[in-house]
Amino acid sequence: AEQEEIRLLYFEQRAKTYIEEVLVPALGISVFYYVMEFAWARRFRDQGAAGRGQIHFHLLGWLESGEPHHIISVGNSRDSVVVTPLE
Repeated sequence: AEQEEIRLLYFEQRAKTYIEEVLVPALGISVFYYVMEFAWARRFRDQGAAGRGQIHFHLLGWLESGEPHHIISVGNSRDSVVVTPLE
């Protein structure tokens, strides 16, 4: 159990550092919220094998400008998303 806690703390520190030192300046994020979770692959459990429990995070950030990031309106023809700012 102690090894899992060490891994979780290590991942959390790396994720937070990545967010603060890479994503915040690159995207102009002023406020962010992240959640860490473990991915337990259902397809493996259904076959009688345990999932791998991969740690990952989901991030919600607010840009300093208050506008959607330009990459949100960029997409391929199959999966395009266009966001119109509120007036």
